[in-house]
Amino acid sequence: MDLRSARYAFSLGRSIVTEPCTKADLINHLAAVHGYRRYLELCSISTGFRFAEIDRSKLECHRLMYRCPGQHSDGLGMDLRSPGLDISACLRE
Repeated sequence: MDLRSARYAFSLGRSIVTEPCTKADLINHLAAVHGYRRYLELCSISTGFRFAEIDRSKLECHRLMYRCPGQHSDGLGMDLRSPGLDISACLRE
């Protein structure tokens, strides 16, 4: 199912959402329903694109980008970076 344009319902405890939903909407909803306080996004420079939409008033956000050249910046925070697919060095930090 394509989350970018889908209309669907999902049930999380007592909550039901039936409206257009993105990955960020789902993450924000899960945080609100379950009280999550931290979010780690794993992405590359060609995936994700919703990091700015995460509700930072409820979630402490971190991001690990793989396949990410040293000079790349999209203007958003990046806590960890790996130039290739191997993220083991990032995970040791």
